[in-house]
Amino acid sequence: MRAVISSEEQVIQWITSLSNWGRWGEDDQYGCLNLITPEKRKQAAALVQDGITVSCARPITTEITPDITYQVQRYMVDSGGVSPASTLYVYAVPGALALAPCHRLTR
Repeated sequence: MRAVISSEEQVIQWITSLSNWGRWGEDDQYGCLNLITPEKRKQAAALVQDGITVSCARPITTEITPDITYQVQRYMVDSGGVSPASTLYVYAVPGALALAPCHRLTR
């Protein structure tokens, strides 16, 4: 399968068309968490079989040890003068999508 590189115009159009900013109102603080409705929580609760809790927390470290084989990667992103530079921390776990706990995309 051949990789397709999107045009700059297409990417700029996606920034607008796929944005969730303002989707739930100007003062919204929850974003996509609004999709987890009371009905969805009831559905999830109905799936519970045991009452144990499981932590999803992972240590964030830059060291590689026998039990920690993934690293946080830090990137300084220069905005080209449009807005202040941002720091992007990427927490990547092998076999999973990369998670960026802080990110900003501006035009």
